[in-house]
Amino acid sequence: MLNEWSMTTLNPSFWIVSCLTPTILFAMYFLFQLFLGEDPREAWIKDETVKNWEFFLGDEGLDQNTRSPSVLSYGVFDPSEAFSAEIRREIINNDSYLFLKSTLGMSKEDFETFSEVHRNNHAPLVQELSKLRQQDASISTNSLINQILAKVELSEDISSVVEISTLQERIKHWVVQNQNENIESIPNLSSSLFRDVTPVGSADSTDRLESMLSRSEIIGYFVFPDSIGNDLDHLHFVTGVRTPRSEFIDLLNWYRSVATDVLRKRRYEMEDIDFNTQALLLQRVDVVPTDIDVSQTRSQIKSDRFVRILFIGLAFLMYLVSFGGSARLVANVVDEKSSKLVDNLLANLSPSHLLDGKLWGTAMISLTVMGLWIVLIPILTFVTGRLDFNVNLDIFRLLLQPTVVFNFILFLLLSYSFYGYIYVGLASLYSKLSNAINTFVGVGLGIGFLFVLPSLMVMYFNPFVWLQNLLSFIPIMSPFVMVARSGSLPGWGMYCTIVCILVLSIFASRALSILMFKRGISSEVRVKPLKYRATKNYASPDRGVRKGAT
Repeated sequence: MLNEWSMTTLNPSFWIVSCLTPTILFAMYFLFQLFLGEDPREAWIKDETVKNWEFFLGDEGLDQNTRSPSVLSYGVFDPSEAFSAEIRREIINNDSYLFLKSTLGMSKEDFETFSEVHRNNHAPLVQELSKLRQQDASISTNSLINQILAKVELSEDISSVVEISTLQERIKHWVVQNQNENIESIPNLSSSLFRDVTPVGSADSTDRLESMLSRSEIIGYFVFPDSIGNDLDHLHFVTGVRTPRSEFIDLLNWYRSVATDVLRKRRYEMEDIDFNTQALLLQRVDVVPTDIDVSQTRSQIKSDRFVRILFIGLAFLMYLVSFGGSARLVANVVDEKSSKLVDNLLANLSPSHLLDGKLWGTAMISLTVMGLWIVLIPILTFVTGRLDFNVNLDIFRLLLQPTVVFNFILFLLLSYSFYGYIYVGLASLYSKLSNAINTFVGVGLGIGFLFVLPSLMVMYFNPFVWLQNLLSFIPIMSPFVMVARSGSLPGWGMYCTIVCILVLSIFASRALSILMFKRGISSEVRVKPLKYRATKNYASPDRGVRKGAT
């Protein structure tokens, strides 16, 4: 086994190919992403229908995988100074809304922690928030917030609890003066992601903004036209050549949504629309399902469809990995048999030892390649600065659970052993690589189409525990079924029983393979078709004698 592994790994071409393969795949991924894929955030900029600003501050618009780890600072150049000032006030109002939504929606334990941290410096505000949290449950949180922020008419119940005008000032003061603290306590505020750091007096010239951009103090600045009426046709954004587009694309979408709201309010005011009607037009309506009944059935696994598909895909990936490793094993056995090297090995080894060495030596080579990839891919992502693949990291958290990883590795080795012995035994019957490969591909694909795929299809369409338990005890399907069950594995008793049955099946597979290996490893086993033999006998000159002898 060690000899099989060292003969391959000591060859420099092995390391060259093993390192080039993930590098090429890595480069192809980003090339396809660059030329064929379109970032949905880019499409939002081109979309005529502007999304709500709260969308971009939530997990939907600004996914955690694409957010910048630091606050993005920007500037604004507005010759009139009026419109940019309205946008700043709108941003503060939006953050005040999110602040109230977060604090009033906290659990009792979280709010107690929040109060302990800020009771000394902001005691009046904490007390008023505590009173508001004790209001009648008949008042929805959104309705309560809209009343506090004067977006709708104030009810007598709320006015008797707190002084609204004073509370509004305290909330706005909190939002402006505690931006750094908000990053930890309330991370979805706009100030936790983007900050306007325009210097005072820079409205007359862009020189100071250009200087800040050159020193990387801001990632860019917005330039408004000289006059803004009912429409905002031209809004420019200036940034540096070296600034990655992925850093400021979220800023553009969010700032555009806030500016659109300000412009919409201007239009309502110009049309003399009353305050309550404006509030209704600007207020977003949410429809949230509150009553969801889930039938509690013991016979069906309680996992959603996506998780089930993910683990079924993981089982199919294991089949491909096992199939690829077995192909290397078959090629090595036939190559050494055709070069007569195996005769020298059999002079010092028994066929069973040679069989085990070939199987597990090739497995060590495959594991070496996998380990190299695991080390190389993070290095490539770090060097290229692409630490995300536009893939939700929750998928990796789900796949990298200790139980899932252990289950995958265990049954990968068991499936490789079970099928590997069979493949080696069949390959040893042939001296020509083409014949061995044809037989291996036929048997391997036959197993895939007749057993692996049907079992995985049953797992998807009939995810019942009793059916999965039944399939798990069939050795030819067991490894793939157990990996597909990674999200809901059976108890330890049944799990160990399934593993023991599969291990016994591996010993049976090994015994059968040793019989074929002993027979075919030193010579070609030719099984001539009966039709061909009959034709040869019929064409023989002494056919009659042979017939009489028969």
